[in-house]
Amino acid sequence: MYEKAIEDLNKAIEIRGGMRASLCYNSLSEIYKKLKKYNDALFYCNKAIETANKDSYMNMHYYFDRGQINEALGQYENAIKDYTQAKRLDPNGIIGDASEAKIEIILSKKN
Repeated sequence: MYEKAIEDLNKAIEIRGGMRASLCYNSLSEIYKKLKKYNDALFYCNKAIETANKDSYMNMHYYFDRGQINEALGQYENAIKDYTQAKRLDPNGIIGDASEAKIEIILSKKN
């Protein structure tokens, strides 16, 4: 079902590169997250973060997404770090609020 999308996104990365590649990597991460292939999702989310402009508006989304992946993998400390970074990048927005809520949920499970 997702094979064609994966193929097209990889082609787009080859052709475009740069900042646009980060959007493609994020899309690949989302596909693998839907397929519950969390290690692959994590790989592509890391690539999205690596290739994005450090001041990009999208970074808060990438860190939030990576937090979700780390949480699904049971890597709660890494998830908290990612949610904290997303909150830092969007302190007064919906991603920041969602990140704060996710941190509270993880911490409540630890107690």
